[in-house]
Amino acid sequence: MNKFFPIIIIFVLTTSCKDNREPWLKEYQNTKCSWAKKEAEFKADSIQSIKKWNVDLISIKKEIEEMSKPIQSEIALLNHKINEINIKYLNESSKISEAHEQIYGHISTPEFEKKLKQNDENNNREALSLENKISVLESKLKDNKTYQELISKQNQIKERIDKTTTIVKEKYTVTFDSLKHKLDNQNSDFRMILQDLNDTEKQSFKNQREKIRVTPCK
Repeated sequence: MNKFFPIIIIFVLTTSCKDNREPWLKEYQNTKCSWAKKEAEFKADSIQSIKKWNVDLISIKKEIEEMSKPIQSEIALLNHKINEINIKYLNESSKISEAHEQIYGHISTPEFEKKLKQNDENNNREALSLENKISVLESKLKDNKTYQELISKQNQIKERIDKTTTIVKEKYTVTFDSLKHKLDNQNSDFRMILQDLNDTEKQSFKNQREKIRVTPCK
């Protein structure tokens, strides 16, 4: 057997892998561009399909916000006051603990436990009063028939939007699955070609792929 024959085979295989770079890049670009175009088409289709529902949803949300805004503002103010109360009694708890530690260190006493418990009870009592006011305000919205009808309409529109979006997605599923299969195979081929390149060639090949990935249809 000719001793140069194995060398020739290796050379041909290596050269072949390197020569596959340009065809691979063209094929990859075609697939990525097809994906980008189909994705743009899908987004436009989705927006158009739910356009009417979005207009209705924005309108109803505005009505809901206008009706609930005064009550929500009161609730926000009460929550702020509750937070201030919690901070006040937390600071008081720290003062009680510091005063106790100066005398007894970390050893607890019945009097110390009693003071902490009383502090917690005072905290809970003040906060509970405001929490009850919040519950009353929330009940006003819950018992408001007009408000609840708007919430119901809003939920119905959201359901229609979800259903429409699902239908549009299903319309494009086969195409995207096919393109994904192509990309998976191309990425596998990319790794194989990469194995036979030197460091400079690898970086150049990676850069070319990245350029296509960013702007596939140019």
